[in-house]
Amino acid sequence: GRYGPYVQHAKIRATLPKSMAPEELTLDEALGLLAEKAAKGEPAKKTITRKMATKKVAAKKPITEKAAPKKVPAKKPTAKKSAAKK
Repeated sequence: GRYGPYVQHAKIRATLPKSMAPEELTLDEALGLLAEKAAKGEPAKKTITRKMATKKVAAKKPITEKAAPKKVPAKKPTAKKSAAKK
């Protein structure tokens, strides 16, 4: 793995100790590591990809009454000024 050797069964991943070589690991030892990890109850961490990290998730607002549409104030017509006579 990226951070060292591990054993996995279903969604449970158990990291191998540094004192244990992956080539010398037996099935019984691997099952023991997985059982210890399952007993701790720690779920496997979900890796977040760069694409997921940049994506913004919009929070859902609870559905309530529909708001009345806002009224836009009407513009008043401007009066034309007549040119001053000399």
